[in-house]
Amino acid sequence: MKATSVDEAVDHLEKKILDLMNISMPTRTITLSTRDPDWMTPLVKSMLKTKQRIPPHRHDKFSEINERISQVISLYRRHFKGRIGSRNSLKNFGDKSQRSSSSSRVTLNKTRLYRHVNFFLDLCHDDKCVEPAPVVVDASVNIPEVTEMQVWNTLRKIKTTATGPDCIPYWIWRDHAEILTEAITKVWNLLH
Repeated sequence: MKATSVDEAVDHLEKKILDLMNISMPTRTITLSTRDPDWMTPLVKSMLKTKQRIPPHRHDKFSEINERISQVISLYRRHFKGRIGSRNSLKNFGDKSQRSSSSSRVTLNKTRLYRHVNFFLDLCHDDKCVEPAPVVVDASVNIPEVTEMQVWNTLRKIKTTATGPDCIPYWIWRDHAEILTEAITKVWNLLH
């Protein structure tokens, strides 16, 4: 890789990570409903779908997946009972969008939908916010070298947050810090 700027190097690294994620962890769509029990998480729903695809003669696979599903459900019941979760969030949205309990469809007319969108835009917008100007660094400025230990410590301490604009979840950076540290350090030191 021959990158001429930090942005190019970061884009290249992000693309590599996303490509590897798509190969090893393809995206699956799981639909949660307000009628699902509290313990019904996307993981449990995915495992139940997998269970449905097991042929009837594969009793060993069937028993194995049943055991894993039971473990996940019991773990959830032990540790997360009573906390606000995705089910409650869905229920609150369903109540706000006037979803009836007998129907699983949400029907929002355009006016109501735009009201919801504008409500969230107003929450996330600040009129006084000004985009910062890019900083120009003079060539005579001595940019410090970053050590692998500094990069590793930073990656290992990443907080549990939502996925950012790069679409790479926090746990990829944190759990694979050992692998990513060398690549990030090389890119930084080559460009500076």
